Amino acid sequence: MAFSTMLRLGSSSVLLARGRPFLFFPAISASLPSSRRVFVELRPLSTASRRAVRPVRAKRRDREEEPSSAAKQGRADDGSGPNGGVLVKERSGTRDARIVPTELHTEAKESYMAYAMSVLVGRALPDVRDGLKPVHRRILYAMHELGLSSRKPFKKCARVVGEVLGKFHPHGDTAVYDSLVRMAQDFSLRCPLINGHGNFGSIDADPAAAMRYTECRLQALTEAMLLTDLDFNTVDFVPNFDNSQKEPSLLPARLPNLLLNGSSGIAVGMATNIPPHNLGELVDALSVLIHNPEATVSMIYFLDFCALLWELVSKPFNSACLFLCSVLMGLPNSATIRTIAHVDFSFGRGFWKVYIGDNGIRVFMPSLGNDDRDDYLQELLEYMPGPDFPTGGLILGNSGILETYKSGRGRIIVRGKTDVEMLDEKSKRSAIIIKEIPYQTNKSALVEKIAELVEQKILDGISDIRDESDRSGMRVVIELKRGSDPSIVLNNLYRHTALQSSFSCNMVGILDGQPKLMGLKELLQAFLDFRSSVIERRAAFKLSQALERKHIIEGIIIGLDNLDAIINIIRKTSSNTLAITSLVKDCATGEAVRPLDCVIGVICWIPADLVVLAKYHLSEKQAEALLDITLRKLTLLERKKFVDEAESLSDQISNLNELLSSKKLIFQLIEKEAIELKHKFGSPRRSFIEYSGSSQLEEIDVIPNVEMLLTLSEKGYLKRMKPNTFTLQHRGTIGKSVGKMRVNDLMSDFIVCHTHDHILYFRIDILYSDNMAVVVWLVNLWFNLKGILSNANLCSALDAGLCNDKGIVYSARAYKIPECSRTATGTPLVQLLSLSEGERITSIVPVSEFIDDQYLVMLTLNGYIKKVSLKAFSAIRPSGIIAIQLVCPVNCADIFFLVMKWNDSFDMLQVPGDELKWVRLCADADLVALASQKGMVIVNFCSKLRALGRKTRGVISMKLKGDKMASMDVIPASIQKDLQKLSENIYSRLLLLGKDLGPPWLLFVSESGHGKRVPLSAFRLSNFNRVGLLGYKLPPDCRLAAVYVVGFSLSATNEDGESDGQLVLVSQSGTVNRIKVRDISIQSRASRGVILMRLEYAGKIQSASLISASADNVGDDD
Repeated sequence: MAFSTMLRLGSSSVLLARGRPFLFFPAISASLPSSRRVFVELRPLSTASRRAVRPVRAKRRDREEEPSSAAKQGRADDGSGPNGGVLVKERSGTRDARIVPTELHTEAKESYMAYAMSVLVGRALPDVRDGLKPVHRRILYAMHELGLSSRKPFKKCARVVGEVLGKFHPHGDTAVYDSLVRMAQDFSLRCPLINGHGNFGSIDADPAAAMRYTECRLQALTEAMLLTDLDFNTVDFVPNFDNSQKEPSLLPARLPNLLLNGSSGIAVGMATNIPPHNLGELVDALSVLIHNPEATVSMIYFLDFCALLWELVSKPFNSACLFLCSVLMGLPNSATIRTIAHVDFSFGRGFWKVYIGDNGIRVFMPSLGNDDRDDYLQELLEYMPGPDFPTGGLILGNSGILETYKSGRGRIIVRGKTDVEMLDEKSKRSAIIIKEIPYQTNKSALVEKIAELVEQKILDGISDIRDESDRSGMRVVIELKRGSDPSIVLNNLYRHTALQSSFSCNMVGILDGQPKLMGLKELLQAFLDFRSSVIERRAAFKLSQALERKHIIEGIIIGLDNLDAIINIIRKTSSNTLAITSLVKDCATGEAVRPLDCVIGVICWIPADLVVLAKYHLSEKQAEALLDITLRKLTLLERKKFVDEAESLSDQISNLNELLSSKKLIFQLIEKEAIELKHKFGSPRRSFIEYSGSSQLEEIDVIPNVEMLLTLSEKGYLKRMKPNTFTLQHRGTIGKSVGKMRVNDLMSDFIVCHTHDHILYFRIDILYSDNMAVVVWLVNLWFNLKGILSNANLCSALDAGLCNDKGIVYSARAYKIPECSRTATGTPLVQLLSLSEGERITSIVPVSEFIDDQYLVMLTLNGYIKKVSLKAFSAIRPSGIIAIQLVCPVNCADIFFLVMKWNDSFDMLQVPGDELKWVRLCADADLVALASQKGMVIVNFCSKLRALGRKTRGVISMKLKGDKMASMDVIPASIQKDLQKLSENIYSRLLLLGKDLGPPWLLFVSESGHGKRVPLSAFRLSNFNRVGLLGYKLPPDCRLAAVYVVGFSLSATNEDGESDGQLVLVSQSGTVNRIKVRDISIQSRASRGVILMRLEYAGKIQSASLISASADNVGDDD
């Protein structure tokens, strides 16, 4: 049976009741008092024998009371019964028994909180002031007491552990030794506090040797930073666990050790995890806080400051202007600027201040509202940009650092530092070298994890892994397979292993006996307050010592000046005590000197036995000092030493009093001591911050950016294949089938791209006008009044109101397309894009990146061309955006068809119109080559095209007389030096004689499978909207299929000047042939060309694409 209350007994003696027990049932429990309900007893069915029962003592939580005399005697008539009844008896002197009830949850809460606070303060959390937990503080203090300084020999760690256990830390030896070991590990602490000799563990999580084998002593930094001021009464000493000795409650740290070495601990309901920092940067941040505790310079106000200067200059009679101009011109001398001066004025976003001091001029604006902390942190980040981990590594971005410094909680992403080395130049095999790993990462576990992921086929491209680390440093070699991309393998390592990990910051520390979550400024400010108190207590202690010493020196000087009288007094006495008494008694003829006044709250008292009297002004201490003087001290030289010492003590006392009376001098001393430690123990930063690095690995980061083939069919089936799917063949062969195709489906497009490219998909969307009713009315009117409304007027009305074609563009990454084999059908585009039924993709174009000075040139089937900025397509929504707007031409047959179908199936009406067929990337300096189906060519600069918006149709590119456009390609500006003669008026007949056949060339491919190369210099520049020059003389039943520019870059040509590219031809039936461009002969514009691919049963050439020869090596090495 469970109860909601429990007993809390005071000074009562609890005995087992021997009186008559009572029945207790839940039904009647409500009628009983709460103090009686706690006793649950059942009447036994049989009579139990009476036996003596041992009394039970009751203890109170806060104190232990003596049991009553009746309980000690165990009398039979004390009320104890055979059924274990409980009777509470008060101490002697009380009449009624008293039970103190308490709620269970209240008792549990109080007990749990007491235990939790004990763990928080006494074990798990560090103190903000010295940055140490009690066990670390006790270890360092015990070593200091043992004399294990940095200049002394090492001693066994077992000796130190025993000292700590026996005097200060009554816990297990394992906890003490583990804490000692961690303070000696250079991969755990940024600045180790203990110098270890022996095996103290490794970054592979190897345990340290037993403490009987290892030795230790203090580091020089520990002595200078934590223990130097310990003997000057700077901190309070408290009794140890058995009250036999004293131990310091804190160590007088000169630097914020909590930020220097960090800390981690898990307490009850609370934890801490503070990253380490660089010593030099920490001192710089501390100096910034000392010099500028309230305001800051923020870069976001730089423009306001520039406008402020202009405003001041425009008002020469402004007092602030005169002040600032005089400062900037250097008019004030050193005397006027030695004391910091400032002027305040309001302008722009807030209240500005100009400060002038010895260090120069500072102009800043105190921030307002919630931005003050952010702006201050921005200034602190200039001096302390972030944590500095002992294992190095790369910190990605500063957003997590800023959040940590602002609120005390944050998440910092850390990566290991790696290099890529080439193992074999011939086979192009490389290796990834891991030189640094994230903080608190187990190196051996990391290597094992990588090997495990390689065996599970999660990590590809790795052939071998080995650990070559030694005393010189870390070196983990990861050999890659031939052809593997190191960046992709490295991104996979970041994604799947601890080579990239996060450090979760939770800056909780003990301040004023309570755990508190603090940001960077709060931690630094808490340390400054503590350090100020340490300086004050040290100065007060030194002041008391100096006053006491000066008092003794003054008595010695008085005694030396009155040596004969003092000797006579001493000679008359029979002992030292009588001599001292005689000196003080004989001199007791004056009034006492008043003790020293207190200085800023620190009272420096002269002891009671140093009361100075009037005649010689001697005290008992001075008299004792006179008696202790030897004869050699009576010389004039020795007297001069005492006089000099007195003067030195006077100066020291004056300086100490000045220090205690000025907070500014205290902060200057704090900064000076910190800078001394920086110069002596500072070291370069180990962890570097990559501000441009992204902490989140996207899917694209682990996908190799290799060349791929994309095929698109008329019915919208898309396939992605490797370039080596189609092997290289000779010119004039039949080719290889691209795979299965749907019934009545034909090949539409074939392009070469990379897996990281953005693929832009262009489709045509026919939108019927809202004026369709007016159009139908005009059609009916034309039938009724043929003589009134002419055909031309009707066509104009239809052209304005019938329908508009809009080219919609979609965007998706190339790797989103599933990779498949050559024989596969492909993936329907409706699974990748938001396409409706019946919508058709007419053109696809790959874009590697969206650059500001690049454009998309669009060409329609009917010859309309326009240029749109590439940036306009950088953000395409899933439903697509408008790329081009076209107008559908309507003839008379369509008019009659419209009238006949108006009442039946108007929604299914499709009016034939223009189509967007070709889209290419270009720049203003590039050349664009246009070709029609009849072989006419126009070459002109892209700059001749005016950049238009997306919702426009464009201009006419070529005059088409019963012709359609066939292809378009862009000639990069890099070859313009070779085409300077195009700007000259050179007759084409000279070029036909073969005087210039070098690259670049225009590669022509006809639908019949023929092709040729024609030098680009054979085509002069001509304006748009012209007929153009004949580039390919074709038979009447044949049309041009494609035109490409080849041999326009050094990478695309061999040493002999020939093109190194390859041409992929695709027929309507899906047959693919891959040939070398250099096998295609160079001919004149009027020639017919050579056979590129035999099309016996394959129909006609549907599309052609260029591919690099280096694509053969992709995927060969597995």
